[in-house]
Amino acid sequence: MPHRSADAMLARAQDGDRVAFDRLIAPHLPRLHAVLRRLVGHPDDCDDILQDALLKAWQGLAGFRGEAAFATWLTAIATRTALDHLRATKRWRAEAQVAYANLCYGSEELSGEVLAAASAADFAFEVREHVAYCFACVGRSLPPDEMAALVLRDVMELSAREAAVVGVDGAVRGWAVAR
Repeated sequence: MPHRSADAMLARAQDGDRVAFDRLIAPHLPRLHAVLRRLVGHPDDCDDILQDALLKAWQGLAGFRGEAAFATWLTAIATRTALDHLRATKRWRAEAQVAYANLCYGSEELSGEVLAAASAADFAFEVREHVAYCFACVGRSLPPDEMAALVLRDVMELSAREAAVVGVDGAVRGWAVAR
């Protein structure tokens, strides 16, 4: 019965029912946000990209044919929106983190600032947030398509092939992603 309910909600959303669309996307928002957070890094950019992706999904919903899961289609739209954003931003040189670490290592003042910041009482964060930050940093030195494949594999647990297809082609199992 839940499958019929989802199908009915999808049909209503495709007919222009915004409330049905909101209910349809609600369960997918946490994972979409996690993907975007790891791809983009900055929370404000992440929120803006999510809004853009949801608008694209709403506008392209009539074209959703159900050849892939709705969650996969929605994730592909969010990923492609993030990739467009990443392509428009300057990439970091691969050596940037190493160069900064070497700079800190060679300077008592800089290494002291880093140590002081890390030792501060308010410098508590969850491991998942730290991993998201690390993904964003490492990803800044990868081409956007490769970064997307890495994040989709890690966060969405797509197969390597599926992650590469979503990240590079913007198509999954024969259907086009709304852009």
